[in-house]
Amino acid sequence: MHFLLLHFNSLFGPEVFFSLPDDIPGNLSNKIQKIFDLEVLDKFFEITIKKENIKITNMYIELSSQWARGGVEMIMLSVITGEEVDNTLFHDILNEYAHKLKNIPNISKSFYENDKVHSDDNEIKIKKEELREILLECYNRLKTTTKPDYDGKPIIKKFKQLRW
Repeated sequence: MHFLLLHFNSLFGPEVFFSLPDDIPGNLSNKIQKIFDLEVLDKFFEITIKKENIKITNMYIELSSQWARGGVEMIMLSVITGEEVDNTLFHDILNEYAHKLKNIPNISKSFYENDKVHSDDNEIKIKKEELREILLECYNRLKTTTKPDYDGKPIIKKFKQLRW
């Protein structure tokens, strides 16, 4: 499983801004960036690439921004899995973190670390670190939500402490 945050850079278009557990191959990165350009009406959607046996589950988010064109930063949380994984398992988690991101004041500043116009704003690095922490938390939740069983079908992991 890979977890990505894509950002629509007003100068360069879609870019992979954050990736866990590590960088993804360039050809897959290009495909995911093109997904961002699609006009999909749903905020939560999936795309399956049969040839590569992958499913990309996406949550589109708009963050208010004082610096973005139109006052909105467009981002997308994406989870890349095998095509047998049921994406509905991710919906609640991605939705929860979308709301968390929307409720953090000035989180959109994290996308401007390399912007010459705003480079003197001290809050940029603080917000980028805050964003990174939230995305790590989200990734860890996603990672422990599903685990393929012996048939490759997803199962939900729920552990209860037993008291004897």
